[in-house]
Amino acid sequence: MESARELPHDLEAERALLGAMLIDKGACDEVINLATPEDFYYDHHKLIYEGMKYLHDGGAPVDVTTVTSYLMDKGVLDKVGGVEYLLQLSESVPTTAHTQYYLNIL
Repeated sequence: MESARELPHDLEAERALLGAMLIDKGACDEVINLATPEDFYYDHHKLIYEGMKYLHDGGAPVDVTTVTSYLMDKGVLDKVGGVEYLLQLSESVPTTAHTQYYLNIL
C-alpha cells in the first residue's frame, strides 16, 4: 500500500525516468545529479532509485542486471515488482530525449 500523503505525483513520469536511467548512462547521470529518493512518490520507485543511485555512486553500471542484483541482495526485488517490472521500465521508454521534462514533473 502506498503512503497516505497526497502530494502531486505522476506514475508515468516516474516510470519514464527510471526506464531512461536503465537504458542510457547520460540520462542516469542527469537524474542522479538532480533527484533524491524522496522525489519519488511510489515506494517501489524509491527503492529502485536508491539502488540505481547506490550503483552509480559506486561506479557500477546501472542496468536491469545490476539493479536486479542489488535489489535481490537487499531482499526487496519482489517488493518492487521483480525483474519483470524492471524490464517493463526499460522497454517502455521509446527515447531518453525527454528525461529533463519528466524530471521537472517529478
